[in-house]
Amino acid sequence: MGAVDASRARGRRGKRKPDGLNEGELQKADEAREADESRLIELAGDANDEEVTIYVKGFLGRNEAPKHFDAWLGGHEELVDTLAWGSSARGYHWEAGNLRKLALPVASGAKTVWDLYRLVRHTRAVNPLATAGWFIAEQAVGVCARFIAQFIEARKQAELRAHDLADEIERLTREGRQVRVVAHSLGCRQAIEAAAQLPEALRPRELHLCAPACLEEEIEDKLDAVAGDSAYLYYTELDQVLEISFRAMSQGRAIGAAGLSRDYEGLVEYDVSEAFDFWVHTEYKNRFASFLAPDDESELAEDQETS
Repeated sequence: MGAVDASRARGRRGKRKPDGLNEGELQKADEAREADESRLIELAGDANDEEVTIYVKGFLGRNEAPKHFDAWLGGHEELVDTLAWGSSARGYHWEAGNLRKLALPVASGAKTVWDLYRLVRHTRAVNPLATAGWFIAEQAVGVCARFIAQFIEARKQAELRAHDLADEIERLTREGRQVRVVAHSLGCRQAIEAAAQLPEALRPRELHLCAPACLEEEIEDKLDAVAGDSAYLYYTELDQVLEISFRAMSQGRAIGAAGLSRDYEGLVEYDVSEAFDFWVHTEYKNRFASFLAPDDESELAEDQETS
């Protein structure tokens, strides 16, 4: 049975309780954890649905409101229809930084002041194009510097704060719900780290890793049986964000671009290059559903057999 068909079968079959947990453990709730504010944002479905899918975005995504998960939710609703996924969906919020603020234009401001001074002294006319060029260059350098700094911080937080996601998965599983996690980019690092912190009976039943911004050597000891049932990794060398930006900062190729160097128990990888054109890394949210439910159900499996 191919991965797509297996996923379809799992979506339709009867719900099961996590292995190794008795009724008392399933009913037991951690009161201290429930007192804390959940990091899960309700996107769709009922809070008591037996199956729930958690979406974990990358570090540049805005996570603080349901509308920022709209694209992922659109794909989720498609999979509810095509693969009988449960309708319940949650967005996971984690602190990772953003690039919305511009740097103070110190250099271009100083140049403008100097040009005005020279104008007053009748030594030189002000060149607005040159000043604009300084401003653009300064902002470009500032954005790059902040991107690198925030990436480094987010990469650290993805590992250090993975226990927050692990707590949410454990809480839902102990309530008797079956958990599926769909992660993107650096969110994949957090999902992998979170699953590795949990015993097998409490891990998400299914894990989907879209364009993981991870070096294989940093997580290879966590990839075997990373999910209770099955895990899937989607990659493409067309992802220039990973091939250029991530590679430059990490001195290595991300598995979201290069794929895996060896097999891992319960983890299946797919080259999804044919699903993209020019834009890749940020387009996973719009193309994800097509990976699992292509027009031809056997198309994805056939591509892998011939690759």
